[in-house]
Amino acid sequence: MNLDHLNIALLAFIPGLINLGIFIYSYFILSKSKLSVVFSMLVFSAMVWQISEGFLKLTIDIEAAKRLFILTQSGTLILVASCLYFSLKFTEKINDNNRALLYFLIYIPALFFIVANILQWTNNEFTYSDSFGFIDSTKSTMLSFEVLYLAIAGIVTMFLFISYWIKQKTAKAGIIAIGFSVPFLQGLITEIIFPELLDIAPIPLTTTSITAFSIASIIALRKYNLLSFSPYKVSDNIIKNMSDAIIITDHNHYIKYINPAATKMLGYYDNELINKKAQILIADHESDEKVLKMFETNKVSDKYEINLITKYKDILTVLISSSPYYEKNKVVGNLSLIHDITNEKLQSKKLTAAMISGEEKERQRLAFELHDGVSQSIAGINMKLQALKSSLIVKENELILDDIIKSAKDSITEIRNLSHNLYPLNEDEFLCDAVVKLISRHKNIPLKFDLNVEGKKPLINNPTVTTNTYRVLQEFINNSIKYANASIVSIDVIYHKTEMEIRIEDDGCGFDLNITKDNDGIGINNMQKRIEVIGGVFNLTSEVNIGTKLEIKVPITY
Repeated sequence: MNLDHLNIALLAFIPGLINLGIFIYSYFILSKSKLSVVFSMLVFSAMVWQISEGFLKLTIDIEAAKRLFILTQSGTLILVASCLYFSLKFTEKINDNNRALLYFLIYIPALFFIVANILQWTNNEFTYSDSFGFIDSTKSTMLSFEVLYLAIAGIVTMFLFISYWIKQKTAKAGIIAIGFSVPFLQGLITEIIFPELLDIAPIPLTTTSITAFSIASIIALRKYNLLSFSPYKVSDNIIKNMSDAIIITDHNHYIKYINPAATKMLGYYDNELINKKAQILIADHESDEKVLKMFETNKVSDKYEINLITKYKDILTVLISSSPYYEKNKVVGNLSLIHDITNEKLQSKKLTAAMISGEEKERQRLAFELHDGVSQSIAGINMKLQALKSSLIVKENELILDDIIKSAKDSITEIRNLSHNLYPLNEDEFLCDAVVKLISRHKNIPLKFDLNVEGKKPLINNPTVTTNTYRVLQEFINNSIKYANASIVSIDVIYHKTEMEIRIEDDGCGFDLNITKDNDGIGINNMQKRIEVIGGVFNLTSEVNIGTKLEIKVPITY
């Protein structure tokens, strides 16, 4: 060893030891994240380069110098590649969907040149300098490509850091940009540009100037939380173990953060949704604008029920609420808290379906009792009265008997109507046919009906769908008769391939839908529940003095 170069070697050893400390701190003490792992690899490769460079300055053995040079070049190549990957990650330019491709483009060239150095494809030549020890003075095509790769990767990295600094205007970004740019530009000038232009050996000062990056890293780590989530700071201690999903979006609705519960809920892997539009998660795209408008406000939103779609196309029903997300007292986006209520909705739907089914069965029982029991008994009484009438002698008694017979007939008619209202459908009856019967029962009132049926009926009728849809139309028509003072009710029944669309509207007095829901709205809620139970879509609108309109879409079976 040549201890005369110890002072120069220390300029490499000292930053190398500093980077060793930074590596231990970032890899073993800080919480693990992709950013911290890449940063740890970066400072570790810098440490390898600096320590081996220090020994290279001290050695006087040419064979040892060759081996140390391979080590320094390996550290330099991995350092520059890691700096490029770190800059992409730090500035959020990286798309994790293309992560494998990025690894290939960034690290494979570095690994290729490392192998080339190990196998000595470059035929390295060294000269000994009294000032710097052994210096690589090789001139080869392979080395030129290696230098070109280092220069391009370094320039891209510097550009990313500086442009991010200009955009963010944060001290953290500025320190990292300057800390990388100063040693890189010095190395570019003294070890690439000057040797090419002046035909001289490289001047190995970069190992010393890289200390600027080490110092910048320490300051950024300690003072500005370099490896915290940027630009949005989220406490991992709170959100990692939450059962509810958290998604943070910027003002343009691009996803900037998603917690583990959200990735599990939606079926995506870590960071797969980062920088994707939040709309891709909304199942019903008709509600996109309504949801996104809600998130544009600077106030905490109410809970909103919406359907989300997972990566595997499953539909989840969730409650979602949003609040502004702040960075340095400035709103930078929205934080959405999402609670999965799919199972609760499913159980509620099953319970509602069971209640409705029980109600229909009871209606059926009562209808049969009235039709086959009470109605038949009154019919029997009527027949006996008719027989008694023929044996009467006194005319006045015959008139009284006629009145009784008429009352019996009216009672039979009323009971039969009641029976049909309780259970109006046959098992194989389609909705359009049932609606025709429903309209015919109101032929004696001054309300006109306009029925339009389009499309082909399904081959197989679904009694549950037909019954529930019929009950909703029955309720609507009864309301139009009792409360709306309507003159006409229009009904459209449209059969599509997989669904049945029903539109019914009247020209009545209308009402304020919000006030009705707040007060009692039992009828509307029952109508809506019936449609939801059969997997349909329910949309009721009404305007005062204009009328009421109901649109329904329900699945059908062919």
